Amino acid sequence: MQEVQENYGKEMKDEVVNKIFKTWEYDRFTFFNGNRDIKPHHKNKLAESFKIKQLPIPIVVDESFRIADGQHRLEVCKDLGLPVYYTVITNIEMDDVQRVNENMLKWGYSDYLKLFMDQGIDSYFIYNNFKNTYGFNHNEALHLLYCANPKYIERRSEPRLVVSSGATYDFRNGNLKIFDYDESCSLAEQILLTKPYYKGYHKRNFMLALLRCFGNESYNHKEFIRKLSNQSEKMTDHTSVDDYLQKIQKIYNFQSRKRIRLYYPKL
Repeated sequence: MQEVQENYGKEMKDEVVNKIFKTWEYDRFTFFNGNRDIKPHHKNKLAESFKIKQLPIPIVVDESFRIADGQHRLEVCKDLGLPVYYTVITNIEMDDVQRVNENMLKWGYSDYLKLFMDQGIDSYFIYNNFKNTYGFNHNEALHLLYCANPKYIERRSEPRLVVSSGATYDFRNGNLKIFDYDESCSLAEQILLTKPYYKGYHKRNFMLALLRCFGNESYNHKEFIRKLSNQSEKMTDHTSVDDYLQKIQKIYNFQSRKRIRLYYPKL
């Protein structure tokens, strides 16, 4: 480290603007009036990251040790007994804090994808190929890859089966899993069969409704596609999975002697 610093001094000759300090004296820090409340979910995610490795990224404080940026990092350091890295910038006002927070660019899925593809993690290349091949948005592609997990296959007809939160956490932390790629491709291809008859085939709630149908033993997807091809004008956009299920059920049962039930009203 000393050699690197010496090389910086010799070759770069950059001006040192601010120093980074390290302390365990958590109580010296205070907050601006108007600081955003601590968000437990964000704090918990940050804590998991710090348990793996704490980078010396400083919180920003003014000359009175009021935190302009980094209050979640401070709370995590307190909880885990880690040192707080900080830098001091004078003459900060609350307006400055708000402006920084409003213009902070959050990482999107493409940023995480590039990060872990650059690290050579195979599952992210597979995800990228799957997404590009079938044309689904990020959340839908991720859901299709994760609902191929054997523990979810028998539960697809459940009204409140949610795999997205765990999948998102894995995706953002370099732990993306591919359970059964062939099964995920099969699900995607079945959904794509509706594309000629419904422009909203890629919508999340429509996809979730179809996955519920696939988990129903009475449902025959080829029969639904046949019915949909003759009633495409009836398939309109909806804002909930239940509304889509009602519409799919209505189209499926049209002029059928044997009707099936796909939608179960909430009691």
